[in-house]
Amino acid sequence: MSDNRDPQVNSQGGTTVDLHMDIVMYCFAALRGFARMTPEQVRRVGIEIAAMIGNNVRDEKNEYQLLTLPSRFTRLQLLCYQYVSFRQVASDSVGFGQAALESDIGFDIAREYEEAKRMESIGI
Repeated sequence: MSDNRDPQVNSQGGTTVDLHMDIVMYCFAALRGFARMTPEQVRRVGIEIAAMIGNNVRDEKNEYQLLTLPSRFTRLQLLCYQYVSFRQVASDSVGFGQAALESDIGFDIAREYEEAKRMESIGI
């Protein structure tokens, strides 16, 4: 994944930050979907995604269907769902840090995840 980030304006005083807004929205969708699930169900989603696609963001296949979620997803969407799942599982686990998350999905989307969490917290 390239790091050509589009400048966006955040809600904290209009300061420009660089975020992949598509990733922010995929993380936001995952947060909203996972809010209706148990921690075990969230963990299973992350495991299913990891088993299905690994951490390769490039793939010839256009859509994926999960057993644990009723929808079709792109590879990038699934990587975001996997990241959010692992973050939620990690918050309940000792010794599962940010470096482990980044290595598990292959790239860092922590800033996008934090923006999605912020959006969720203010009720967007």
